[in-house]
Amino acid sequence: MFVGSINADLRSILAGLAPAWRGLPVFVGCSGNFTVERILAAQGLADLHGNDVSLYSCALGAYLSGQPFRIEVKDGDLAWLGDWLQPGLPTLATLLLCTTVLEFHGRDNPYHRRMWNAYLRRWPDLHAKTLTNLEKGLTGISLRSFFAGDVVDFLASAPQESIVISFPPTYQGGYERLYKKLQEAFAWDEPAYQLFTEERFQTLLESMTSEQFWCVSRDEPVPALSDHAIGRVQTSLRSKPVYIYANVPAAILTQPRQRLADVPYPRLSAPPAEGAATIIALSQEQLNTLRSEYLSPGIVPARVMWAFGLLVGGRLAGAFAFASPLGPVAFGDVYMTSDFAVQSSVPRLSKLVLACILSTEVRDILEQKLAQKVRSIGTTAFTDKPVSMKYRGVFDLHSRKEGRLNYLGEAGKWTLEQALTWWQKTQQKQP
Repeated sequence: MFVGSINADLRSILAGLAPAWRGLPVFVGCSGNFTVERILAAQGLADLHGNDVSLYSCALGAYLSGQPFRIEVKDGDLAWLGDWLQPGLPTLATLLLCTTVLEFHGRDNPYHRRMWNAYLRRWPDLHAKTLTNLEKGLTGISLRSFFAGDVVDFLASAPQESIVISFPPTYQGGYERLYKKLQEAFAWDEPAYQLFTEERFQTLLESMTSEQFWCVSRDEPVPALSDHAIGRVQTSLRSKPVYIYANVPAAILTQPRQRLADVPYPRLSAPPAEGAATIIALSQEQLNTLRSEYLSPGIVPARVMWAFGLLVGGRLAGAFAFASPLGPVAFGDVYMTSDFAVQSSVPRLSKLVLACILSTEVRDILEQKLAQKVRSIGTTAFTDKPVSMKYRGVFDLHSRKEGRLNYLGEAGKWTLEQALTWWQKTQQKQP
């Protein structure tokens, strides 16, 4: 629902801790989307006090605590939003939508203009749906109070016999970067607060740990709290783990796991005597299976946009995958995140996979998915060597950086049949 939400595993940990806290007031610093408060309310805790400094969170905190909230549009180009700022849930729905929509405002390129215009056309319908979702999501929760201001000041005011909880920003200036567009669009009574630095975090810890019960999380270990470590949460293989500390007896570890799926093709184990090369689509789960089989366990896998397999004579020779086209592409029209051959006695099988990636068949698939011309494919070899023997002769070296080599290949260089013929003639005869 909102970018500040905490993950499901951390929610489960909080729900498990809640029964020990019943009957005491709870002060939540850096409330964000009030996920902590919603979890505790569902567990029967009613004496809840929230805090934050961002525009959306302050508007939500004011609504949940029954306080008035002043907000106006200050960007003249967005004056029409003033009609959507009725007090209460309508204002919340507008702000929630704007956290996404404003990313496309005022950016002069075809993609962002198209997205902005699409959001404008659909705004009434999107606002109505967001309003409905907010009504459902906020059912059953209210706050005894909300403090718009510095989290250290807020938690320092909590009584001795209380629970204090905070999942503070993980990098300096995080709020400011995240909500820059929202801040530029609206005028409101902004609270004063100090930027959250490492020194500020230490001050926060000193204040929190003096209370009867406390719980804090961080995306790096906190040695001073090692005796109070109760959990570690990691949601994906590439995500940073989150460390949870509290003065309650508990120990919880959650680790990511890959979803796998069977790849129902025999592997190419010997040089093909005959048979055509074909491209098949693979799911993320099937790619995960193949990467687990054939790539080094030291390579941390990532999600991809599209994955494909190469069959030769009906047998799987290798696989390759491409990143999302929505992010910036540093070089090439599309970026290839992974390519590898199956384990086989066939020499230089990886060269065949690369040659087929540059085929007209693969190019046509990519152009259909992207709805644009694809003339080049970029990829990176992570090595300190001056050249990658794997890509040499198929892809061209584009640039060198410390620990990596960037390569470019000509999309549609030849057909799959021509790629297979080239590989058989030039690679299979070499000793």
